[in-house]
Amino acid sequence: TSEGIVTWSAPVQAADAAVGASVESYHVTRSGNGRSFDAGQVVPAQAGQTVYSTRFTGLAPQVAHYFRVVARNRGGDS
Repeated sequence: TSEGIVTWSAPVQAADAAVGASVESYHVTRSGNGRSFDAGQVVPAQAGQTVYSTRFTGLAPQVAHYFRVVARNRGGDS
């Protein structure tokens, strides 16, 4: 088996609080077919942090893997 690291950039926060709430965490999921995703991992957001990453282990080599990163806040998923 192999491992992979998924890295992403945090969205730019709007200066206007009326636009929406800040990101509280990210939900990162994996799929072998791009349609059915696993339970994934939750990565907490940190004030001032602009780049995030998480590691997935147990990946089959020479096979396509699909990853999805969803930002979460008190309003739900984005």
